[in-house]
Amino acid sequence: MIPESHENKTIDLYKAGDFPNTWKFETTLIRDVDAVDSVVFFHDAKWWLFTSIKGKKMKVETSHNDNLYLFYADAFPTDKWTPHPQNPICAGVTNSRMAGAVFCDDSEKIYRPAQNCLKDYGKETNINKILELTKTSYKERIAATVSPEKEMAAVCTHTLNFSENYTVRDVKTRVWRGKDR
Repeated sequence: MIPESHENKTIDLYKAGDFPNTWKFETTLIRDVDAVDSVVFFHDAKWWLFTSIKGKKMKVETSHNDNLYLFYADAFPTDKWTPHPQNPICAGVTNSRMAGAVFCDDSEKIYRPAQNCLKDYGKETNINKILELTKTSYKERIAATVSPEKEMAAVCTHTLNFSENYTVRDVKTRVWRGKDR
């Protein structure tokens, strides 16, 4: 598990002990970085780390929603990551911030969920089809957009993950209280 540790300026990895109740710090993957929503993915004999980094770009302060960075390594876990030469691989608040794990479909096509943060943090979730993922090139295109479920009073989706039997979503809801509460 890679929990949020941007306050420490690290990307930290934890290993499950008695799953899901206990977690033990394993290692720091990257230091001196203000990053969130970090995801690790194995593809073509490389480990890929996607993360949203807050910082300065051309003297302008950027938020966690503005840019997506990619790193790769030969082994995992490791603290030796190589930055992708196209970094940031995605720029702009509409498609940069990760919204869950990178996944493959039945035909081995690769997808990256991303939050559209234009109107609100996670207002929609874009499902990006990764067209090219190499040490020198990254290309993707939006394949689908998922909106929050209105019947649940959901207004934002921050995470969308899949397993064999489950789909897990982290949604933000707005339920207005009546005057009698």
